[in-house]
Amino acid sequence: MASFAVLSFFTRKGPMNKRFIAILLAGLLSASAWSADAGAGVSADRPAAPAGRPLVVDQPYSATHTLTMRRQQRGGAEATHRTVTKLYRDSAGRARRDLLDGEGNPTHSFIIDTDGAVIVLDHRNRLVTRRAARRVAPVIDMSAPALRKAEARPPVESLGERDIEGVTATGESTRQRIRTAAGSFEIVTESWTSKELGLTLHVRNSDPKGESVIAISDLERGEPDPALFAAPEDYQVKPEA
Repeated sequence: MASFAVLSFFTRKGPMNKRFIAILLAGLLSASAWSADAGAGVSADRPAAPAGRPLVVDQPYSATHTLTMRRQQRGGAEATHRTVTKLYRDSAGRARRDLLDGEGNPTHSFIIDTDGAVIVLDHRNRLVTRRAARRVAPVIDMSAPALRKAEARPPVESLGERDIEGVTATGESTRQRIRTAAGSFEIVTESWTSKELGLTLHVRNSDPKGESVIAISDLERGEPDPALFAAPEDYQVKPEA
């Protein structure tokens, strides 16, 4: 898929903050169904999300998710890659993410039910794949290397609050020094999250060779069309691989 191709391009071209990758993949795979923090709209009565994250209910929305990657090439030229997706979540906590082509038409859609089950829609081939929820028990690595890695996490700087798309977002920033044989460089990550929606609205990751920006736009608070959370009846069911 286009989104994963862009990620592969960026990581091959240079270093990328693991924290930023985690945020990016969480967005691509979870369709923003699950909240990273307990807060308004989090239900204790609903099933827990994968990795034990609470399900966000009564906070429906629709939005556009844009990932822009700029990378400095040899010779001074700049390569820019942009991926646009549409996000939806209903009051029950069901979520959908549409991957769009260059003309703004969805090529693939990922629908996540409240129990974590996933419906994958291939619009070009009119196929639907259903994947049952998979839950993996967390494994805590208490080895010395893992503990040293945890201790080496960069400090988090609070950026306060700001308005993004009409909602209050809380910001934080980290600076991580990376050392290599050729020298050292700094990676800066800035993220802004709405605790009310349980949604990251803006992330900027930068290093000396370029930057990546995730931005939420066209945010609409309200119930999406219920038909978005079901497979079209005329799509052929494809057995799960």
